[in-house]
Parts: sequence; structure tokens; C-alpha cells
Amino acid sequence: MFAPIDPPVRLHLLLPEGTPDPAAATATRLAHVHARLADEARPDLAVLAWQRRTPAAAPPPPLAVTTAATATRELASESLRLEARVVPRPKPPLWAPMVAEAGGYRAQTLSYSQIPPASSSARQHEH
Repeated sequence: MFAPIDPPVRLHLLLPEGTPDPAAATATRLAHVHARLADEARPDLAVLAWQRRTPAAAPPPPLAVTTAATATRELASESLRLEARVVPRPKPPLWAPMVAEAGGYRAQTLSYSQIPPASSSARQHEH
């Protein structure tokens, strides 16, 4: 049989110090994908569509149109995938206070585990 894991050790395994906010990481990746769609992919497609419609402009190479359309579809797919993973967050986010409280609990618990029991310290002073 396995020995039970101490609560501070279990907490450290679940939430190591310096763990970044997973909800913020997903929201940041989603914002990056949205920015790339708005600033790169969709303008590229618009330019290529304008180039096809304008009689004075040379038509865009088919490979460029295919590449731009594929990139836009991939970014849109990634956006949908990330949107499904984003969770609502309170304003202001409560991740940092929670990690600080877990760190305080961890430090307090470890400091208590290092204090010898009262009965053994009393016996040491008697001798």
C-alpha cells in the first residue's frame, strides 16, 4: 500500500509555486488568434479579392489565394477551439490572491511541522 501524502505536499503537487494562471493563458492565446485574424488573415483575403475584381490589377497567383484561405480557415478553427476552453474570470482576477494564500498555507504548515511537540521541548528544559 501507498503511504498517504501530506496535505502541504499534495498542495505543492497540485499547485507548484510560480504556476501561471491557466485561464489567463488560454484567454491570451485566443486574443492572439483574434488579432492575427483581424490584422493579417482577413486583410490578406480582402486584398486578394480586390486584386481579382480590379481589371487594372494582375490577378493574384492561385497558390497565394489558396494559402491565404487555408491560413484563415486554420486560424478560425483555432479560435473556435480556444473559445470553447475559455472560462469566465472575475474582475479583478483572483488567481494571484489564491496562489498567495496557498503559499502562505504551505509556509505556515511547513513551519508547524518543523516545531517539535510541546511535550518533548518541556522534557529538554527539565534536564
